[in-house]
Amino acid sequence: MLISLILDSGRVRLLTMAYLEVQAFERYQIACRAGGAHYDAGTRGTFAPVDKVAGVVATLQRAGFAVRIDPGVVAVVKRQQEDDAALTAAALGRVEAGPKLYPFQVKGVEWLSGRQRALLCDEMGLGKTIQLLTAAPTGPIVIVAPVKVKGNWLNELAKWRPDLQGVVLAGRDSFRWPRRNEAVIINYDVLPPCDAEVKKHNNGVRIMKSLGEDTMAECVDFPPEGVTLIGDECHRVKSSKSLRTQRFKDLAKKVLARNGRTWGATGTPLMNKPNELAVLCQVFGVWFESFGSWPRFLRLMGGKKLFWGGFEWGQPSQEAIECLKIVMLRRLRAQVLPDLPSKMWQIIDVDLESSTKNIAAAAEAALAEAGISLEAAVLEGRMGAAFEQISRARKALATAKIPAMLEEIETYEEEGEPLVVFSAHRPPIDILRGRPGWLVITGSESASQVEAAKQAFQNGDLKGLGVTIRAGGEGITLTRACHALFVDLEWGPTVNQQAEDRLCRIGQSRSVLIKQLIAPGTLDARVQEILSGKAGMIRNTIDRAAVDG
Repeated sequence: MLISLILDSGRVRLLTMAYLEVQAFERYQIACRAGGAHYDAGTRGTFAPVDKVAGVVATLQRAGFAVRIDPGVVAVVKRQQEDDAALTAAALGRVEAGPKLYPFQVKGVEWLSGRQRALLCDEMGLGKTIQLLTAAPTGPIVIVAPVKVKGNWLNELAKWRPDLQGVVLAGRDSFRWPRRNEAVIINYDVLPPCDAEVKKHNNGVRIMKSLGEDTMAECVDFPPEGVTLIGDECHRVKSSKSLRTQRFKDLAKKVLARNGRTWGATGTPLMNKPNELAVLCQVFGVWFESFGSWPRFLRLMGGKKLFWGGFEWGQPSQEAIECLKIVMLRRLRAQVLPDLPSKMWQIIDVDLESSTKNIAAAAEAALAEAGISLEAAVLEGRMGAAFEQISRARKALATAKIPAMLEEIETYEEEGEPLVVFSAHRPPIDILRGRPGWLVITGSESASQVEAAKQAFQNGDLKGLGVTIRAGGEGITLTRACHALFVDLEWGPTVNQQAEDRLCRIGQSRSVLIKQLIAPGTLDARVQEILSGKAGMIRNTIDRAAVDG
């Protein structure tokens, strides 16, 4: 039984050279799927991606088939392998030249760099952004991310990919393709209309902006050759019926048609039902490499269509897990713990209204007029009218960050990850009072209430705990969580560190990720910078003393 691999319109096609009996044909189909080949209903042919040819040949041979490979296919595969090796070498070169990566992140870069389509699904806090940016080849990149992390992507671009110019797009009709050595960052909510919408509303004609030589970049139908499309928090395109999913899928299809890459990143590829995972695989173009068909997906995921509609899901088979491993890389914090420090910090940029920024700017001006430096005010606690104005401004800033805090909380609740929220001011914590699955510690509670809240959290009875830094910064253990969110900080760096250590203490089996909500370019950011610098100096001094002692 001979199978031939030939070139067909630039693709590698599999041809059966003789009639296959039912059992042989089933064996052939299983081998094709296992190797990464898929059936194209439009052309009624079975095709293998170039980077999967070696795997397809191996699975066919193991299934008892003889394989003949056309010389043209050999040449294409060889070029692809050389290109992949060059991309991997370039990515690892960036690893050597750039900031230090942890060993598991280096492995992630190696895994990503040779793949056209992939899902990076490391657990939250393991640096998916860094791995994606380091692995991405030099050239145009489109990053689609939630609004709240667009600023973080811009900051990480500057740190990890100084060869790329980061551009944040905002507002409807703002989308454009990146130009050479450019990375554009846009949020899911303002993606351009997909082809189906255009045909419906514009009689099939897409309106192009007239910008001379930039027109091609402005037209959605013409992505640059080899562009990389990254979907961050890609579980947001889990519903096949949502407009957001349809628009992203349309972009991905155009990117792949131009020899580009589609990479998704999420810590929760399966949030509720297995069919959401199927949608993700389809959106990022890894469906045929992984499961191949809906009936097979149902079988492997233990699914059964119900008489009255919908599906009932059982336990996934081991074969389903192996299918996912073909296209998805996932590591847990517990698995890579030896690579991680006991604490990691992450800044989340928050954009505030002009009125709040003006309050903070006026307070800083009053402090300067009083002849007091902000550093002295923060670290020495200078009192007086100007200092009181600064304190009121900081409270206003903390209050204004409540929507960003709630959005972050919702993400953790969706992922089922316990969270401790800290704030120097009460408004952000008070708003959590009465939230389902949450309790708070603000200093107004009795000792027995504080103990009950702590025990409820540690026992797994709560989704999260809201704590004012001074009320809960000492004497309690919150090691069930390895994630803390600081809405703002107390004046003293050691007080903030004590709050962090509620999670990072004996009994904690995971590395602790500490997120801080910061309004860039404001008093908020300057206070954070002063406190972080002082805290770093304290840590370095104490750590050195411990080693020397």
